[in-house]
Amino acid sequence: MEGDKHLPKQKEFFLNESPDILCLQEIFEDTYLKIKRGFKLKGHFAPMWKIKEKKNGKKILRTMGIALLTKLPVEKFQKIYYNGDYKSIHNFIPGVTSQEKLSRVVIILKIRKKRDYFIIGNTHFTWSKDGKTSQQQIINLENLLKKIEVFPEIILCGDFNAPRGKKIFKKISKKYIDNIPNSYKTSIDKNLHYAGKLNLMVDGLFSTNKYQITNVTLINNISDHLAIKADIQIKPKKIQPFGKC
Repeated sequence: MEGDKHLPKQKEFFLNESPDILCLQEIFEDTYLKIKRGFKLKGHFAPMWKIKEKKNGKKILRTMGIALLTKLPVEKFQKIYYNGDYKSIHNFIPGVTSQEKLSRVVIILKIRKKRDYFIIGNTHFTWSKDGKTSQQQIINLENLLKKIEVFPEIILCGDFNAPRGKKIFKKISKKYIDNIPNSYKTSIDKNLHYAGKLNLMVDGLFSTNKYQITNVTLINNISDHLAIKADIQIKPKKIQPFGKC
């Protein structure tokens, strides 16, 4: 979301797409509540840090984190912190606050559509400078993968702050299917990102074998990162042939 910088065009996008599931990162808690109410969705928010923002000419502390929203029935949900926790939410000063101090979390929802159940996870993974693998990323990835092992089937999406082809992305891809087509070389919007054009695929849509993910499209002019849109189904069960009679 990149805070509220692109909110009008994002709201228009959500309205036009009317998704069953909406996974958001870098969203303010108060913005999450407005989207939840405005679009009549169910969902959950997980705080990660507080940041000073100008509002009505004054600087105030606002809570930022991730959100997972849906218009489908929610059976269960969990907020799993793999670095820090919700009690130790630090003030974030860009370029000053260390990544070790920042809480990292994955929101898990079990949702139902007709007779099918889906486990969806959304996260905003640890940042590192210039897309290089950091020791904190290695530690946090180990924690994340260990904590979500309890879900044998899952869809895991989010901003992973780690380029495809490098160590962190490769480790995730070894365990889960990478559903972003290889034809896409970046998930950074060159016109809206502060650094301009970057050939870095750092956002992911991973899944286990149970799910069939099609029509994956990356869309620009929504935020500093491209929006990921996809259709998700349960793979049809194969009919076992009869043995010899």
